[in-house]
Amino acid sequence: MKYLTAINQSISKKNFSKLTFCKILFFTLLYFCNFGIFSQEPAKKVNEIETTEKKKVDKDVVSDLKATLSADSISIELTWTPPVDEGDVVIARSTEVIDTMEKLGISDSLGKYKSDKVHIFNSFRDVNLRPGDYYYAIVLVSQVKKKNVKLFPGLNYTIIPATVPTKANAPVEAKSQETTPVNKNLEIDSISNLRIKNVENVIQLNWIAPHDAETNNPKYSIYRSVEPMFNIGLMEKATKIGEVIHPETTFLDTGLTSTQNVYYGVTVTIGDKEKIPLEDNKSFRKFYFVKSNNKKEALPSEEIAVVEEKKVPVATNSITIKNLTAETKKIGVALTWTLLEEPGNGSVTYNIYQSETPIINEANGKLNENAKKVGTVNHPRQSFLHPNTDRSKTVYYAVTTKTEDGEENLILKEGQSFVKIEAEKVEDEKKEEIEPEKKKKEKKKKKKEEIKSEEKPVPTPKPAPIVEELNPDFDVIMSQYYKKEKFREALVKFKSLADRVTDDSIRGKSLFFAALSHYNLGEYNLALKILLKEEVQMNYDKERVDFYVKRCLENRGSR
Repeated sequence: MKYLTAINQSISKKNFSKLTFCKILFFTLLYFCNFGIFSQEPAKKVNEIETTEKKKVDKDVVSDLKATLSADSISIELTWTPPVDEGDVVIARSTEVIDTMEKLGISDSLGKYKSDKVHIFNSFRDVNLRPGDYYYAIVLVSQVKKKNVKLFPGLNYTIIPATVPTKANAPVEAKSQETTPVNKNLEIDSISNLRIKNVENVIQLNWIAPHDAETNNPKYSIYRSVEPMFNIGLMEKATKIGEVIHPETTFLDTGLTSTQNVYYGVTVTIGDKEKIPLEDNKSFRKFYFVKSNNKKEALPSEEIAVVEEKKVPVATNSITIKNLTAETKKIGVALTWTLLEEPGNGSVTYNIYQSETPIINEANGKLNENAKKVGTVNHPRQSFLHPNTDRSKTVYYAVTTKTEDGEENLILKEGQSFVKIEAEKVEDEKKEEIEPEKKKKEKKKKKKEEIKSEEKPVPTPKPAPIVEELNPDFDVIMSQYYKKEKFREALVKFKSLADRVTDDSIRGKSLFFAALSHYNLGEYNLALKILLKEEVQMNYDKERVDFYVKRCLENRGSR
């Protein structure tokens, strides 16, 4: 209003110079205002067009490929937007940017995967990586076949490296095994403190290297199995799922797809010598894997959602017995034993089994399924009387243990948790009971013959040397030395007994247990040498001899 009033006053005063100036000023301001208003909209449209062109991606190209270090520090997480076109994609990895077809061709392939509307494939974990920088590219397989690969920086190949850091206490590069002399007689130590955990359905294994790892630069082989790995037969059933070279002491297993019990083990190899079998809770462990179907976004390392390991009782680590003995009596077989370790506050149940065939499974050292359960007693009682009066057959007895909150320990060891009562010995005792009168008559007849012979002058024989103390009979050696685990003393006495007896069966039996004394002392070559002797092969239980021949060969190979 003031502006209009001023103009009217100017007009009324006929001040044309001021009026002209105001008009010019007015139209000038109006022009610049209109220019700003009308020019702003086209500017916005230009920016939108440029942004749209930047985001526009071909239908057959992966976009937004990102590579980030996982919380475990030895794997890299890849995420991307799948291409609109359906088809298989291939993931490539290299230590340099994959920006050409040639570099793609020489890079490491991480596999081919289906990508369509049904199978939405937009993430991948590259596991068990050594320290270093890594670059990735993801392209359609159809482009590779046509040799017409489209590569766009930051879209389907990375230009910023994903770095796996070097451990603070480990050298960047492992020493070459070729330059490290390997002692063929070297006693290989095993790994220790094996730890297993489930991180987002990926099993992570960590362990402590052997004390001499820095000197010998070993290779670690990772095994997975549904059974323990404490003997050679069970090791053959395990699946080797990977290898890492020292100083790496971590491994990730992505191969489990369902909830299950599984055993993991790690062997140590120096040169071409691998230390097997493994030790429970040291170099192999049982793990209860629980598969989670909840897909969560990646969390910071301190907030990783970890499924705690479920404590599952392990049979091979449960309480075991030792010094199982079987004494045949008129009313049956009396079994006695002792515990290897005290049960603590928990209760222990002993299950007694009998079998007329070998009671142990040769392949895995477990109780055979055909064994018959004949009784159960509870700790502290450590004896059982089985009313078995049939002594014409060879029979086996075994005692297993079961704690209140654990599984039954079905792993057996001869002389410790299972014994064999041989038929030949029992038959002799039976004859003594059945034919007492016949023996009395034979004794009387012998006495008469001795009286008659005394009447004739004969040279006085030299007294036989007293050998009972130095060479006690077989049962005394078994009870006083072998079963008390005095194997070195038992070895000497069994060999001495074998040298002085003339009965082939006693000689073969004595030599067999001399071999077992070597076996229990870890002297497998010496035990094998005795077991292969003809007097043992021909005069003792062929099945038992062959069993320990195999065990000696296995243990000799693992030393």
